[in-house]
Amino acid sequence: MKGKYSISLRTKNLDYDFDIKRKLTVILGDSASGKTKLVYFIGQVGKRPNVKLTCEAPCSVIGEQEWQTAIRNRPGHILFFDENATFINTKEFFDLVKVSDNYFVIISREKLGTLTYSIDEIYEIANKGRRNSLVNHFNRTSDVFRPTNIITEDSQAGFQFFDYLCGGAKGISESARGKDNIVNTLNELGLNNKNILIVADAAAFGSSYNVLKEYIKADRSNNYKLLLPESFEWLILKSDLFSNNYELVERLRHPENFEANNFFEAGSAFNKAQRDFHNVSWETYFTEMLKTYSLNKKHVYTKGKLNPCYFQDCCHKGANVDCDVLCYGDKVDIILGELLKELDLSAVRNTVSAVKSDGDKTIEKQPTKASSVTTKKQKMVSQVDDLKSTGILKANHIQNYQTMYNLATACINLFGNSKPQNVANVQKHLAVYYNLNCDHTSTTREALEGAATNVKDSLKRLVT
Repeated sequence: MKGKYSISLRTKNLDYDFDIKRKLTVILGDSASGKTKLVYFIGQVGKRPNVKLTCEAPCSVIGEQEWQTAIRNRPGHILFFDENATFINTKEFFDLVKVSDNYFVIISREKLGTLTYSIDEIYEIANKGRRNSLVNHFNRTSDVFRPTNIITEDSQAGFQFFDYLCGGAKGISESARGKDNIVNTLNELGLNNKNILIVADAAAFGSSYNVLKEYIKADRSNNYKLLLPESFEWLILKSDLFSNNYELVERLRHPENFEANNFFEAGSAFNKAQRDFHNVSWETYFTEMLKTYSLNKKHVYTKGKLNPCYFQDCCHKGANVDCDVLCYGDKVDIILGELLKELDLSAVRNTVSAVKSDGDKTIEKQPTKASSVTTKKQKMVSQVDDLKSTGILKANHIQNYQTMYNLATACINLFGNSKPQNVANVQKHLAVYYNLNCDHTSTTREALEGAATNVKDSLKRLVT
């Protein structure tokens, strides 16, 4: 079962309108918030003439006596479970959910520890007169946060990425080694007067959120921000590293249309023989997707050890001219992307470096922020020179545009504040080059090459 389903429920005095788009949806709320009435009226559809429900998928309320049979024998249904159901936290229920071709909507006030679900699929019911809708329980904030410490739930590639960002400094970046161990890690570290950034995979963090939320609420000695992308692999796939892969971009834009239960369709690029993906979460899906798209490439992705291609600025050196990623700029910045708008990483980034000496780690100070910026500018000038003087660009102008777009973005971030007119020229020539790329019928090779030269010249003027 896949796709997004809109549910419209009409009763004599109340209306409910909401969407369901993942296998597991959890609705929380206090008494008298409308949760029980929602389940009650869905159960009355077909029994009471003044209760009408509209949805492209059949909707059913599952009771205490029939739940095993209903899950097995009603494929393609959206199944609703009231908070009084005693079986929801049992292993048998979890095992049936994993292999079921259904969507599940669970009313609950408690942590559903046996189930894996997204923090973005935890809702509360919002009332406005007779109208009722679902609103997210977890509110993402865009306020800028300046962390002094970073804790990741991941102990593998995701942790290695943020550990690299922090220079490998013990005590600055730490792995909790699992989403359910974050609170224990915070207790063990005993931090005080710190700004703590907690990084976890939203796609599977739903069952762990409330425990962490209560801990943060009780801790008045530290400030916290939760950074919850779908997963670390999703963060990489969503970045400009893969933005020239149009199939991938479409899958990321509407993942519910490609997987909700049957993640790997027969005949698709993700179909794996001899494997059953009915029980995977979106977190696992994005991991398998990144592995598939990077298979047999220089940027091949493995979960256990992060490929240096995902944090080293190596493309401009010419070593990866056959790489279909081929981007310019700071890979960490490129992967973090839009998240940089809500993060000031100056307190943790490149402040210390862990160097092995006689089996121990000694801390060495890194260059100041000012000298670090100077070094970045010098590197960017070198990359623009490489772009103009070598044959690094491919004959494929679509990929050329992506390469220059990535480099232009990095240059504008470093040089743009003092050279607004140069920035405008770069953006103008990029737009011309892009439009020529889109017009496949009448664009000549000479026009494309001329537009590419104009972009390179405008970049050179920006950085010198």
